[in-house]
Amino acid sequence: MNEFELSSRKEIEEYFIKNIIDSSQEGLVVRGENGPIFKIKEYHSFVMVVLGYVNGYSNDFSLLKEILVGVMTEEKYFLCTGIIANGFDVELRKNLSKDFEKIKIELDSLIVSNSKLPFTMIEPKYFVEIESTDIINSTSKGFINRPLIEFNKKYTFQKNSNSISLTTPVFIKFRQDKNVNYNDIGLNQITRVIEIPSESDDSLNQSQPEILNKAVYTKIMKGCTNVKKFFVWHTKSINEMYPKYVYYKIDYSPTRKDKMKRDIKISSSKKQILDIYNSEIDTDIKSGWNLSF
Repeated sequence: MNEFELSSRKEIEEYFIKNIIDSSQEGLVVRGENGPIFKIKEYHSFVMVVLGYVNGYSNDFSLLKEILVGVMTEEKYFLCTGIIANGFDVELRKNLSKDFEKIKIELDSLIVSNSKLPFTMIEPKYFVEIESTDIINSTSKGFINRPLIEFNKKYTFQKNSNSISLTTPVFIKFRQDKNVNYNDIGLNQITRVIEIPSESDDSLNQSQPEILNKAVYTKIMKGCTNVKKFFVWHTKSINEMYPKYVYYKIDYSPTRKDKMKRDIKISSSKKQILDIYNSEIDTDIKSGWNLSF
């Protein structure tokens, strides 16, 4: 590590551009006179399309929690590239949840968020500019794989494809000047920064979990919207340590002390898990609840 003295902010900026960015270095460590140490890194900026979302910010099911973003690999095909949870204020989270609800569509499998909730997929109509401190294509476990999906009125899972991971990604703004085309939201903006390894090893592409049944019920109580979501899916795991089938319930009530309750049941039998799913709905859903999805 080379150590030298920079006396002004201008000198730091000039050095950073010339010696860090232009030479593709990782960053610059700055030591203050009285001891504080800072690391300055270049931010990567990308424009991606919103593919899905999940609610539950601060346990409020009316607020957006995370979005699933991706880039276009070719016409109608999108590669998932990351999950964004930061950069939204509360008002925006509330408005986006309402807007996304109007354009939700089906996916024939399951993509799970960082909060372990299944994403609700939406039409590819929203384009976001995001910033990330770093971008990687592999970990100690191998290449990073994410779903590649096709859009044709609904999403169809194609395979798990080599992709990337964003470090501390942050939503910056919506880009209304962009459209669904490769020039605006293409994979090329990623490959200019980092290589996406070729998929020479087909063993990396494992089957994607498949949703067998799902239902969302809502009920207005004391002026607030209560939500109950029921899911059951086939994990398609080849590891015997993991269950083949999973039932998952989310029960959200904004007036209750414990606003968010969850229940998970597992089984190795498809018939048993579907029986659990149907029995739970029959027992839990009474008059006044409306099926919304």
